[in-house]
Amino acid sequence: MLSQKTIEDVKAYHDLVGLISLYIPLKKRGRNFLGLCPFHGEKTPSFTVSPDKNIWHCFGCHESGDLISFIMKIENIGFSEAITMVANKVGIEIQEEKERKFFSKEDRDFYELGNLLYAAREFFKEQLKKNQAAYDYISNRKINEKSVKEFHLGYAPNNDDLLLLLKNKGVNPEYFPKSGLFYLNEANELKPRFRNRIMFPIIDEKGRTIAFGGRIFNNEINTAKYINSEETLLFNKRQVLFGLNQAKSAIQEDNYLILTEGYLDVIMAHQYGFKNTVGSMGTALTEDQIRKIKRFTNTVYLALDSDEAGKKAETRNSELLYAADLKVFLIDYPAKDPADYLTQNGAEGFQMLIKEADSLFLAQYKKIKAEIGIESIENKIRIIDRIKPLIIKESSIVKDYYAKIMASELGLDQEFIKEKLEGSRKVAQKPNFFAYKNKNKYGKAEEIILYLVAEKIDKNRILESLREEDFISKLGRSLFTKLAVLDFKGIDLINQLEDKEEKSFLSRIMLESSNKETYSVEEINDYINTLKAFNKQNKLNELKIKIKELEQDPNNEEELSSLLNEFNRLILN
Repeated sequence: MLSQKTIEDVKAYHDLVGLISLYIPLKKRGRNFLGLCPFHGEKTPSFTVSPDKNIWHCFGCHESGDLISFIMKIENIGFSEAITMVANKVGIEIQEEKERKFFSKEDRDFYELGNLLYAAREFFKEQLKKNQAAYDYISNRKINEKSVKEFHLGYAPNNDDLLLLLKNKGVNPEYFPKSGLFYLNEANELKPRFRNRIMFPIIDEKGRTIAFGGRIFNNEINTAKYINSEETLLFNKRQVLFGLNQAKSAIQEDNYLILTEGYLDVIMAHQYGFKNTVGSMGTALTEDQIRKIKRFTNTVYLALDSDEAGKKAETRNSELLYAADLKVFLIDYPAKDPADYLTQNGAEGFQMLIKEADSLFLAQYKKIKAEIGIESIENKIRIIDRIKPLIIKESSIVKDYYAKIMASELGLDQEFIKEKLEGSRKVAQKPNFFAYKNKNKYGKAEEIILYLVAEKIDKNRILESLREEDFISKLGRSLFTKLAVLDFKGIDLINQLEDKEEKSFLSRIMLESSNKETYSVEEINDYINTLKAFNKQNKLNELKIKIKELEQDPNNEEELSSLLNEFNRLILN
């Protein structure tokens, strides 16, 4: 296991900006750095990194944390793996201790599930060697032995042997239903999800086996052709690109990615030398997958199936990719899918298709031109107006290039077309991330007081002056109570909080309030008095309501008198 010294050395590493910049571009804004959040889709940066506080916070999705939590989340790994990854990236010596130690239940789950799925992968590989029919199917699909080994293909038998194997290996039964490989039948018995199927291990870009896809090969009736593992702690289908582990180096070297739909398409593309190919685990791309693509390249060639469903997916996916500022090219081929085309035409034929692939703009231009026709000037103008959204973000050089093509084909003046294509781009308003600026004076006072307590600035005096009920929000009250007794500051304090909402609230407050370096005694007193005034006003309002109610009933003179005295006391103090 990792030594405590290694863990402490990684936690003490302070170049949060440098490491996060390996995943997303960051720009300096005052004392902090801003970028597009990698955890949700956004066009205006709201992801904020504070090198002073060593914390990050997204003002859009409200995720926050430190360096380790960032790596755990973006890489979908456990604590120990995150520590090891950071240590390797920044050159911190990794020291091991004999006995493995887990730092959380989630950390243990990552480890145990990873071992279970690896054992299942090796089991399926051995079973493939024993089943001739399954192996013949793979051979008939022209998949060679090298590809079988590279993608760890296997076979799931029509029995319970996997379950028996895992039990014999001493795997904790708690993880069987959590692995996505088993289900409970009506008799509440655990049964394998995959039976009599070719098995495609789904391996993430770090080389971990996280799930499986299984395909029938004997034309069974009323059975799904493909099924995947259920989603687990390790596997979220929306975040996975099949083959990325094998493709990532080639993608970065070639500076483009070929996107297909299925397992066989990816395997055949790699077999024919197109190592920069990945699969979308279905037809519809997700924002998570697109964000992952952007970590490796800004150019995508779509090679989806040529049937109606594939063409619909091509349109939808190309629009999503373009909206995410990726360059998109469409590969057009006559075969049903890339795997078939490759086996029929080889690498040379497929390379020619890549060379001839239209950009998204040209492909859409040709499609719109065919739909509308160019018989009249009105139609030509409509074509330009329809295609304009796909070029508005491009440079003048690119617009010149396409305007020249369109001018030749439409018989219009090139400068006229370029002027039409230029359009008008709205200037995005800079977001105001500092929420307390939009709050009333009580909200601002609450947040600054919480920041001061968290940073141990005049903490004792604040604790003597204020009580939990003086705070205006439920979160403020609960945080104040916890901060009063916790002897930590900065990110160490945030990490002590278990409630996710409290963590996010405090992270935001610490980023916002830290822009001001010092607070005078007079300023702190003003914020304390503002909160007290809020509490006082609330009590006065409550008393007013109660007094009004009691004035309607002559039998409550004694209680009414008591409330009036309390009201007058508050007014005078």
